[in-house]
Amino acid sequence: MAQPGYVERSELWLRKQEGKGSASREKHRSRRRPSEKDSSMDNDLEATAYTETNAIGDPSNEERPSLQDFFKHDVFTCQGDGRPTWCSTCLNWKPDRAHHCREVDRCVRKMDHFCPWVGGVVSETSFKFFVQFVAWAAVYWLFILVTMAIFLAEYIEKTGTINVHWVVTLAFAALFFLFTAGMTGSSMQFVLLNTTTIENLSRKSVVYQLAIHIPRPSSEPPPYPTISYSTASKPIGQIAPDAIKTFAILHSKPGQNPWDLGAFENFKNVMGYHWYDWLLPLHHSPCSRHDGYGSQFATGPVVEDMKREAGIGQEDIREKPHSKRRRRKRRRHSTRDDAVNTKLTP
Repeated sequence: MAQPGYVERSELWLRKQEGKGSASREKHRSRRRPSEKDSSMDNDLEATAYTETNAIGDPSNEERPSLQDFFKHDVFTCQGDGRPTWCSTCLNWKPDRAHHCREVDRCVRKMDHFCPWVGGVVSETSFKFFVQFVAWAAVYWLFILVTMAIFLAEYIEKTGTINVHWVVTLAFAALFFLFTAGMTGSSMQFVLLNTTTIENLSRKSVVYQLAIHIPRPSSEPPPYPTISYSTASKPIGQIAPDAIKTFAILHSKPGQNPWDLGAFENFKNVMGYHWYDWLLPLHHSPCSRHDGYGSQFATGPVVEDMKREAGIGQEDIREKPHSKRRRRKRRRHSTRDDAVNTKLTP
């Protein structure tokens, strides 16, 4: 299995762990009988560690990590104030579709579930391999089931008795085939819907809140809340308008999946673009690369509908390659029509 898509630890979390380690060492040291010479120094060190830990446990906005990794995209999931979700355990911002796993005490990108059967977290980097694993396991147990059924039938026909060991093997083959086939079916459903086991729990009722970039904000107040981020190191009031990135805070309708690209595109987004990637664990899922899109994960028609309903023009949408090809095709047709009209004009 590949390593899960762990979210990197923040400096706040590392400082907190160092503070805990210092406090633990000082606490262990204080249990010994200190001499009068060093007792005051130990108390000062313990008080310092305790104060630092408390300060990091409830960080202020200035202490929190940068949001550059989020507002450099055109779309990301956010809270009501336009900022991403904050993980109070990892002391870091949660990327899109990330979930905090209690078993490993880490935030994991596109986490599906924690599987003790495969010995770890199944997430964006390993979900494809998990699907292939249970699918080939189902094929294997189906082969065992059919083979043992044929052998047992021939044995009973020839001897008129039943081989208990073959019956037990046949029963286990049937049990494991049903289990792996069921896992394959449910996993393939999640692949085609571009969702996970965790997301599927509220798939029909969840409402996603997205921050969507507005390339050319209007001078008039929009009918939706907005948030602006500075791409420079200066405060927003001291920089040029070109260095300010404004986002609209929009809500999806209940049950809509912003990352649903259509069944076949969802399949390729997880399993790969070639037939041999579908059958063999050769490469990671394309969705785990996080490059080439206006968001951390490729978005589908739901986001386009949200932009259109909010009044964000189609010219403000970052186009995908196929959209650019269509636009070039339209330009060629329009140029050809103009040439024809020019010839027909006397």
